[in-house]
Amino acid sequence: MEPINNTPQGNFPPENPVNPDVQSNQSTQTPPTNTTKKNNLGKIISMIIILILLSVSGVAGYFIYKNLNQSNPKQVVCTMEAKICPDGSAVGRSGPKCEFSPCPKSESTSTPDTWQAKSIPQISLSFKYPPDWEEKKAVTGGVVLIGPKDNETTWIGINDSTYINPGDTPEKLSEQALGNETPTGKKQITIDGHNAVYQERRYLNSARIEVYIGEVKQMTNIAEGPRLTNGTQSVFMEIKDLSELDSSRKIFDQILSTFKFTDSLSIDTSNWKTFVNKKYNYSIKYPTSRFNNCWTDKFVLHTGNEKTSECFAGEDRPIFSIVNSLDGTGKFKTPEYPQCYIVQVENITLNNVAGKKYSNKSISDKESCNKNTEAYYSLNTVNIVLYKNGSPYNITYRGDFEPELLNTILSTFQFTN
Repeated sequence: MEPINNTPQGNFPPENPVNPDVQSNQSTQTPPTNTTKKNNLGKIISMIIILILLSVSGVAGYFIYKNLNQSNPKQVVCTMEAKICPDGSAVGRSGPKCEFSPCPKSESTSTPDTWQAKSIPQISLSFKYPPDWEEKKAVTGGVVLIGPKDNETTWIGINDSTYINPGDTPEKLSEQALGNETPTGKKQITIDGHNAVYQERRYLNSARIEVYIGEVKQMTNIAEGPRLTNGTQSVFMEIKDLSELDSSRKIFDQILSTFKFTDSLSIDTSNWKTFVNKKYNYSIKYPTSRFNNCWTDKFVLHTGNEKTSECFAGEDRPIFSIVNSLDGTGKFKTPEYPQCYIVQVENITLNNVAGKKYSNKSISDKESCNKNTEAYYSLNTVNIVLYKNGSPYNITYRGDFEPELLNTILSTFQFTN
């Protein structure tokens, strides 16, 4: 019997050529495949993308939070007013100080120097209008009409007098004009430093723009002479063709921007009568067409023409008086006056002499005040108390009677020694 040969057939090398007795571990190891490598690479890329997204989100969130904080500061609420610019546009108040925004700079739309100038002396108003416009003939008096030449569909009316009744404010007059109507637009504006109301009404085929300007001085000639008052000025524009509304409104706003109130009106005192008190060394002037003085030793004015009216001294309340005693001024120290009135006290200097000004402008207890005759007749009374060379000068006038006129009389007071 031949021995069994365990040598592998063929030319195969041994599993371990160094040490044939040691079994190789290669038979138990699985070499890495392409699929495993791709899975590991995908995981790494996913982690990198997630990290990048987290970083970007964090940075973006920080900047969004920062911008929100910066874009939402403490809110400042400004009044709804507008200022008319030279080009006819309007700017409102804005910013932390609520100042008017700058007008747009545009030379092509600014008011040209070639515009025509017009003035209304009795209200001390001057303004300009385009060279292709002209003055129109008004159907009724008391208004200045201007409009485009050869065009009767648009015109502007400017009243040459003001509303002078107490309480005739721009807001009140605008409400009266509207009645039950709702305006297409309404806003508060400023014209040459005067507060005004600007409103527009639109109808089926036409439109009307109205502006009411407050605190305008006016000189009125009445039978007794000129009278200077403050009132509300009105301006309006009629547009009969709505296709011209936008262009007409722009021209209207441009014309408003040229309005100038010089406030140069003053009462002429050159022909007033001069009263001289030689005992107390003072002089003062007054219009004899409006008042009469029934005394020779003191200055007491009553209403009425001095040349035609008789004197009824003491029978009615004087309009203006000067007495050299403190009669009437001690009332501010008596109990009934603090009870009846709220007395406003101010320092004043008249003809280089310092004094006190007492004004009874408010009534605090009407029932008690009406029972006291002296207190009742002192409502709206102004007392100015001065001392000169040891003598008192008690100047009293009515605070509710033509303030411009009485202040002009007061301005003529002079010490003669």
